[in-house]
Amino acid sequence: MNLEQQKIDNQQKVEDVIALVSDKWVVEILRALRAGQNRHGAMQRYIPEITKKMLTQTLRRMERNGIITRVDYQESPPRVEYFITPIGDGLITRLTMMCEWSKANFEAVEQSRNDYDANQT
Repeated sequence: MNLEQQKIDNQQKVEDVIALVSDKWVVEILRALRAGQNRHGAMQRYIPEITKKMLTQTLRRMERNGIITRVDYQESPPRVEYFITPIGDGLITRLTMMCEWSKANFEAVEQSRNDYDANQT
């Protein structure tokens, strides 16, 4: 693989991860799991705005990407739980850092926006 192809492959990897974490439901589901809501119904109650279909799709995508793991206890009635993986923990650490940066810099960002907007008129 040549250098140019490696750059393209690396860019695609970055874009894939950014697309995953920019999904608002991923962050909300991680919050629910951190709060101990690890069953489908409990997550749905914790995040009332999410539809059942969207919750299921997002959980599957997160599981596919290694952020969470799904445990089916093979019981009757059925019991399935979701847990954050070490990869998911690493993601939470980075998202927390982004939130801290946002809180620390929000006023400066807002001021920059206001300055920019004032100069555009």
